[in-house]
Amino acid sequence: MEDTAPADLAGVPQPPMPDVPAEESLHPPVGAGPAAPPVPRRPAWRTLARPQTLVLVAAPVAVTLALLVAHGDALLPLPAALTLLAVLLTQTGANMLDAYLEIERARHSSWLAGTVDHAGHPHALGMQPLSVLRASIALIALGGCAGIPLILLGGWQLAALGVVGLLAAFLYSATSYAIKRLPAGELPIFFALGPGLTLATAFAQRQRPTLDVFLLGCALGLLATAVVELARLRNAALGRVGGGTGRLRVGRWLTTLSIVGAYTCVLIAALTSVPARGAIFAFFSLPLGLVALTGALSVRSAIVARLAARDALRAYLLFAGLLLLGILAVPAALSLWQAL
Repeated sequence: MEDTAPADLAGVPQPPMPDVPAEESLHPPVGAGPAAPPVPRRPAWRTLARPQTLVLVAAPVAVTLALLVAHGDALLPLPAALTLLAVLLTQTGANMLDAYLEIERARHSSWLAGTVDHAGHPHALGMQPLSVLRASIALIALGGCAGIPLILLGGWQLAALGVVGLLAAFLYSATSYAIKRLPAGELPIFFALGPGLTLATAFAQRQRPTLDVFLLGCALGLLATAVVELARLRNAALGRVGGGTGRLRVGRWLTTLSIVGAYTCVLIAALTSVPARGAIFAFFSLPLGLVALTGALSVRSAIVARLAARDALRAYLLFAGLLLLGILAVPAALSLWQAL
């Protein structure tokens, strides 16, 4: 006898079913509740890891290493690789933990947030929630393990920065007092994604951090704060977090100050440090930065906030790339000019 679709689903395209034995798919258990909607599993891990945000931790490390080269310091390859590995693992774990906790909060609050359906099944995880939680904690732990050998090089300063970074990654979403939900939650984000990473990278290279390392770290941290804040404004516009219009107003001005402050820090670093002169190249990203700034000032809805967050991330990518290019290219160009 041929299988026929129920009357209310006739003519409606059905999503692909997961690979299960035919007996299970044709004869579901008696009394079983509504099955969770099937979600493609292959892209799920990539979605939860949010790879587009990994540049927020990779850029400060790369810029600091480039600036040390511009200062004439010899780099230590293994500590450089371990530093990059540690921050990437930790950030990936923090992203997955954040996604898991947001889904769980939505499950227990309301399906209106768009992350769960009427039955409470998560749309975004695409896998067992406990698997996501375990993987996120394992990645954060591996990031901490990758940073342990660096403590022998950087001493107690690097150890302190590492502990602060791990706590920020874990507490960003965890517990009822998640950092991102606190009124001053942007400050730990700024430090962790900016000067904290540049200082830690310098310590791992057995170098004493200079003013330009700190200033460029502040620039990257401020721009990263703008990206994160616009994502929060999107959630506020959707009603996922409280605050209403007041939250939107504060977020718009905080984003504006962060973008303006990032370019100001770069200008000061370029004017006060010869090795950082090439940082002025970052100003070629100013048009895209102004697009993100305009979007931040005009945020009134979730759609505008989402577009503004996308523009801010693009501005960060261009900003960091030009910063890295300028720091490496200008000293090389000057050396070639002197050789000629």
